[in-house]
Amino acid sequence: MTVTAPLEPPTISPLAFPKHKGPGYVEIKPHDVDGIRDGLEQLYKNKKGFTQTWRKKKTRHPAVTVYLLTYIYEPSSAPGTSRLTAHLLAPTDKALDDNIPVAGQRRGSIPPGGRKQWLDDLGTWWLLAHRQPIEEQSFGQWVSHAGPSAAGLMLEDQLRKEFLKKHQVPAGRQGKVKTASARGADIDFNELAEFFYELDAASGRAA
Repeated sequence: MTVTAPLEPPTISPLAFPKHKGPGYVEIKPHDVDGIRDGLEQLYKNKKGFTQTWRKKKTRHPAVTVYLLTYIYEPSSAPGTSRLTAHLLAPTDKALDDNIPVAGQRRGSIPPGGRKQWLDDLGTWWLLAHRQPIEEQSFGQWVSHAGPSAAGLMLEDQLRKEFLKKHQVPAGRQGKVKTASARGADIDFNELAEFFYELDAASGRAA
């Protein structure tokens, strides 16, 4: 999914926040065009296939409601100062239908009225949280939430620094810092590259 800029807030319904009425689905997505469209597509598939799955497996109940929960996250490096805004959408059937790709293209498009009009036409919106402080999590809690792979990604920078310090790699010979998800070696220092070049030169293969 390509992340786009967060959208402006939708028009908030004067109705009370919806209460539980029975089984349903909620998709959680970023509050941007791509996130909302992906969420509506998933809700469409869940809603349409839900009853058939229930009849076949007898393990679920038909969905009574489907909701899309969108969020805008404002990160901060200072503890306790990151903020979260969240909106809940009860989409119309038309909104679900319009956001299903056909031949690779979405049927629904942003109307001439702009993104705000598009948002409001998707259904009924409620405000769940407005710039609410994010609860701080310890590293151990994040490991519990996200699993060991995510923990490894968060540890890479610390481990890289410790290795380069202990290995006494001069700053000028340290490779570029790589993001955890990028391809390539996690730690790069160019002594090895020079060693293999010199080895090739000694054997007459280097240019």
